[in-house]
Amino acid sequence: MTGAWRAALGATLLMQVVASFMARSLPVVAPLLTASLGLAAAAIGNLSALNALGTVLFLAFGGPLLARLGPVRMLQAGAAISAAGLLALSLGSVPALMLAAILLGIGYGPSPPAGSRILAATAPPAHRTLIFSVKQAGAPMGGMLAGLVTAPGVAAFGWGTALALCAATALASAAAIRGLRPRLDAERDPARPIGPRAVLAPATLAAPLRALRMAPALLPLTAIAVSFAMVQGCLFAFTVTWLVETRGLSLVEAGGVFAAMQGAGVVARIALGWLADRTGRPSVNLLAQGAAAAAAVLLLRTLPAARARRKPRSSRVSRASWQPAGTAST
Repeated sequence: MTGAWRAALGATLLMQVVASFMARSLPVVAPLLTASLGLAAAAIGNLSALNALGTVLFLAFGGPLLARLGPVRMLQAGAAISAAGLLALSLGSVPALMLAAILLGIGYGPSPPAGSRILAATAPPAHRTLIFSVKQAGAPMGGMLAGLVTAPGVAAFGWGTALALCAATALASAAAIRGLRPRLDAERDPARPIGPRAVLAPATLAAPLRALRMAPALLPLTAIAVSFAMVQGCLFAFTVTWLVETRGLSLVEAGGVFAAMQGAGVVARIALGWLADRTGRPSVNLLAQGAAAAAAVLLLRTLPAARARRKPRSSRVSRASWQPAGTAST
């Protein structure tokens, strides 16, 4: 049993990191993308909304797929869809960018439910919260890698190389966990229908809403989770663009700040999971986290503009590093 949960944790952590790495690469290089395509810097908000829509679509309608194919297969499918999303960027158009944002969101979608299903079946009850926290630490870990790897990679080697490396990483990770499928996908339902009528059925969409009635605490917890997600989504979407556009940082410097923010999340998720196991007071912990998050956002807002270093947008973001397919460098 020990080996089973450790292998399960390793697989889910790896795929959580990869899914987050792929999804977070989009806002990290947003100043480059929007400038190269002639979009306003604030367009990253629209792209992030499309990315979130893709994840919501999977969470709303992906239940039958998860039941039929199993969590490991769905993690592999999510990685492949994310890789396709990054490759869509090579088309170098606004519609392709929108498609990429949606595909990256759909690709991220399987990671939370599939990973949770695997760990729920294998994690020892005494340490379940900590184990889930370690797995969830993969989300900021992937964001940290996006800040440390994607932005410098684009600056040093150009968009095409960075894109290919990200996609290859996702596909290699999907291949690495295939050996776990016979064991971790053993409880899947091969007879579950996954045609359009089954996936898009009203009952499928209603299932998550019905689940909110299973316990009185679920609805307020969901409301708290939505508030946290809103703050997190805004920070993830706009931090790099805000630092480049209004604080005069380079793309690599802003990516480093983004990586530091994500790195703090890695430590915090594991520490807070350990604390939850020890205190047994999750509501108090959530309230403290909410207060800390609000204070951190206000503190970030006070960061002064580096006016002496500020340059026109076109000089801070190199158009030459973004080369859509079929175009020449200018």
